[in-house]
Formats: sequence, structure tokens, C-alpha cells
Amino acid sequence: MGVTALLVLMWAGTGHTSLPVDVINKCCPQRYSLTDDIKCVERGHEWYYMNFSYGFPNCNYLLVSVNESDVVSCIDNSFERDSIVGLKCKADPFRFQAPEVHYVRKCCTIDRSYDAVQQSCFGERIAKSRHPKEFFNVLMSGYKGIVDIRVGAPDCAKGYVLVDHLVHFNNVRREESESIVFQQYGDNPKIFNPDEVCMDFTERHEMLVIRACQPAEIVCRPHGILTCIWKCCADGKAFVSNESLDCVPSERPMESPKYFNITSRGPVEYEATSPGFFYKGPCSDKFVLKPEEQSADIHHIGIDGLLYMSTVPVGVSDFCVEDVYNVEEGLDGVKVFKCFVDYDADSRAVMEVYGYGMTVSVMFLFLTFVVYSCLPSLRNLHGKTLMCYIVSLLCAYISHALLIYNWSPTEIWMCKAIGFFDNFAFLAAFFWLNVISFDIWWNFGAIRPKKSQGNDKKRLVAYNLFAWGMAACLTTLAIISQVTEWFPQSMRADMGINYCWYEKSTYAFYIFFLMPTSTSQACNLVFFALTAHHCAKVRNELQRMAHTNADESRFKADKKKFIMNMKLFLVMGVSWVLENISYWDLNNDYNIFFWTDLVNSLQGLFIFAIFILKKKVLKAFVRKAKEVFVVNRTR
Repeated sequence: MGVTALLVLMWAGTGHTSLPVDVINKCCPQRYSLTDDIKCVERGHEWYYMNFSYGFPNCNYLLVSVNESDVVSCIDNSFERDSIVGLKCKADPFRFQAPEVHYVRKCCTIDRSYDAVQQSCFGERIAKSRHPKEFFNVLMSGYKGIVDIRVGAPDCAKGYVLVDHLVHFNNVRREESESIVFQQYGDNPKIFNPDEVCMDFTERHEMLVIRACQPAEIVCRPHGILTCIWKCCADGKAFVSNESLDCVPSERPMESPKYFNITSRGPVEYEATSPGFFYKGPCSDKFVLKPEEQSADIHHIGIDGLLYMSTVPVGVSDFCVEDVYNVEEGLDGVKVFKCFVDYDADSRAVMEVYGYGMTVSVMFLFLTFVVYSCLPSLRNLHGKTLMCYIVSLLCAYISHALLIYNWSPTEIWMCKAIGFFDNFAFLAAFFWLNVISFDIWWNFGAIRPKKSQGNDKKRLVAYNLFAWGMAACLTTLAIISQVTEWFPQSMRADMGINYCWYEKSTYAFYIFFLMPTSTSQACNLVFFALTAHHCAKVRNELQRMAHTNADESRFKADKKKFIMNMKLFLVMGVSWVLENISYWDLNNDYNIFFWTDLVNSLQGLFIFAIFILKKKVLKAFVRKAKEVFVVNRTR
């Protein structure tokens, strides 16, 4: 039996109705606090400098707020109120008068001091451990009662950054209100609420560290003097794990990230002393690892707190740094993690609508492809070009829908790969629409001898070389602009910096996507105009002159193809023009272009309606399905 418990029993046996003044009954164990529904929850508070017993009284008790000298059966920190509460009952023989409770926050655990150089409780320069009473004596003398020490850095509010101040212990005092006051370098005294600051010894015997929450707009660059960045995990935690990149307690100090002064001649390394940290990451695990890369993609953290990927600045709230040790991934040391762009509630709702639309499109594009694959009558040259167009659009929509549904790549190369794949798939879709327009004109809108029309197989090969080849060439040029120095900075794709798509601060989107697709659409307009002109001319000739039924049937068939593809052009071409405009909407007003973007996301449905929802096609498909069913049944 412990000395404290024995003392309590001996005191109860004497018939006294209260505990001796130096024995206090704490309701919950150390590091636990009491909730309003009378439960003990871990909170991190440790009580010192008196003898303690632990446990709830064996009686019918009430939860009460406690002031000094109140008679209670046990006392503790309130989990909800950040004050002292107690349990009180009349029949309890172990009642006692509540002593004064002094609250103070210590940055490191009781047996450790703070390494001010490495900004860690586990650095190489930690001072020799001291008894917590010495720590408290530095702040005030002649105290009585309990010292309530909470371990760990304070949780700073939004817009506040944790800043380290090294102060001589003679310049620090604790007010009766528990506020911490200190003066540094002859400045005016600074006053902090006890929950906004922690203190500890440092490797320099006479110096204390004051880690205080201060407004970022005042102390951080460009208005202040500190470089302030986000740390992905909370203080004392890191991605130190053999299995995954999760925030876990770590006793390994994080090396100081390298900071650079970004000049016109390039980045120059700069020593940032005691930078300020935001904690727990700016983007709730939605960040992607940005390992050290070669060539033009190398990144630097500027002294202004921005991340520069090549020369493109990334905002302070769009990346974080963390100590990483992951055997499986081969990662060790301080790494930079890039956030994906997060949207506000309204924008996220709009994006989810697009995601649903693209999901619908993917299903109907797949159904359209299946119908064309099953019906030999549709697999002529025109049908095969349409199938290639559907495949390219299907690939683009699948990758888009994945990102909208918040599927986050785990590494930056995956983000870039998705961006370039989208670029290739959408370009291919535009060029296949170009091919379809040309093929309609070639067969219907141009007058030429039948023998000059060539072989369908050769034309299909040529069409494939053109559509896939042009998309591949333009995408390759975009990749080269990003991974080499062959292109000027204004033409770099910078894919995967703020989005898994082109960076808006360069002209790459115009050069490698908008100009080719706009040129393609302009050519489509020309082809459709020529075809429409010839269509009217042929119709007039058929009305004036004698003609065979075969001539009229061919004219009607070609006319139907022309009308269907004109609808396809209108659905894709016009809406994509407005889509490109909305991409550069500087005010990010998603409501302005909502309907055109929604039309784009539902193109698969429109394509299915244009090419499949026809009596002739539906009857042929039903007949084919019955034939397959009968064959399978007879086997």
C-alpha cells in the first residue's frame, strides 16, 4: 500500500472529517480530467507539490464548481470548462478544503527541456533535466497549494502562428491572473493568456523559451520579420512510421528546412532563424508528397514563406513540411507536402454535380460503345471514327470524375500523369471530332469520282495517325516544356502545382490545349459549312432533274449523318468554348458558367441520345441480343 493511501486510512481511523491539508483527493488519475457527465477523459494535466489520493467518493455526490477553501470530496480539472470542479457529498468522511491551484503550461515533458536551435523537446542540445519545482520557482515564489502543469505547445487559433522567444528568466513573471508577462530586448512587455503560451528551460541555463501564439499578419513576412510555414503534424508528432504516412508521436527532432531568397538570378540559400510554425497541416491529409526532383521541377521554400515550384509561387496554406521516416517508401528526412486545391462549400457542391454528370456520361458512353461494337451495320468507317471519339472522351471523363470525387493521388507524379493523360484524351476527342467532320465532307460535301474516295482501311489508318498522333505530339511538347529548360518560363506547363492541370500563371494552356482545340473547331465549322452548302445544292439538283431511288436514298442517308454530327459538334464545340472561358474566370464564380459546364459533363448522355435512341438502331440491337440469347441457350 502506498504512503499516501496509508496516510489517508490512518487519518480516517482517527474520526476526523477531513483530510490533512497536504493530502488532496484528485477525482481522476494524473493526465485525466473530469467531464460534466462524471467521466475521466485524458487531457494532459499533471498535478504536483501535494500528496494525492485518487478516485470518486463512495456516496451520492454532486458536481460543483470549486473555489479555494470550498469543502469537497474530490477535485479535478473540468474537461469542458477549463476550470476546477469537484464532487461533493455530505456523508463522505474524507472531505477537505480545496487548496489554491496554479496553472502553468510546460512545453516539454517533466524530464525534458527545450532545444531552441532545433525547436524540439528531443534535440541534441537539451539542458540537464531539472525538478519541476525549480521550473515553477522561476515564475513565482511563495506559492501554496497545487501546481497544475499541462505539457505541450498551445493550440493556436486560426490566423495565429507559434513563435519562439528566448528570454532571460529575470524578464519573465506570472501574474496572479495566471497571465504570462515577459520583456525581450528592451521592447514593451508582452502579455499572454496562459492557454496561448508554454514555457521551458533551454540549453542555456539562464534563458527560458516562451512559445507564444501570435497573429501571423503581424509577425510573419511580408509585414513581419519571421518566415512562417505549416508543419503537417502537431507539435511532437511526425510521419515517422514503417508502414504509412500518419502523424504519430516522435522523439526525433525535425531538421530545419532550407529557406531561399528567390532572386532574378535564381534561389540563394538564406538562414531563417527560429521560423514560426502553424501546426496540424493546412489541408487535412489532402496533400501529396513532393520529393526532391530533378531539372526544372525542383522546389524551394522562400523566406517569404511561399513554396516556389520552379518559379511558380504556392501559397503558405497550400503546402506543409514534415519529418518523414518510411522504410517501405524509402523516405527519410524533412519533406515538403503539396496540398490539392480545396474548394469552399458552394464550389464543392457545384463540383459534385459535375462529378455526377460525368458519371452519367461514362455510363452512356460505355453503352454507346457496346451498341456500336455489337452491330456490324454500324461498324462502317463513320461508325469506327465515332467509336474512337467515344473511347477518348470516356478516358478523359473517368480521370476527371476520380479527381472530383476526392480521389487524391499519393504522389506528385501521379497528379502530373493524370493531368497530361487528361490533356491527351481531350485533345484526341477534339481531333476525332475533326476527323468525323472531315469524313462527312469527304463523302458528302465534295464532288469527286468514286474511285478517288480511296480505300476505307487506308483512310481509317490515316485518321488514327492524325487524331492520336496530333494529341500525342502536343502532349509530348507540354511534357517537354515542364521537364526541360527548352521553353521559356511563360510557356511551361507547370502541371501538378496548384491543380492536376495547367498552371494559370503561364501561357501553356493556350499553346498546348486552347489553340489546337480552337483551330480544330474552326476547321469543323468550315467542313460543316461546305457540307451544308453542297447538301442544299444536291437537293435542288434532285428536285430539278430525273434521279434514281438509289441516288435519293444515298442523299438521305448522308444527310442524316450530317445532321447527327452537326448536333454532336454543337453539343461539344459550343459548350467547350464557354468551358474554356470559365476556366479563366478570375472571380471563380462557378454559378455563371454552371449550365454550360453541366452540359459538358453530360455529353455522354447526349451522344447516346443522338446516335442510339433511334428506332432502327434500337430494333437492330434488340434483334442482336435475342440472337445471342438463343445461341447461348442452345449450347
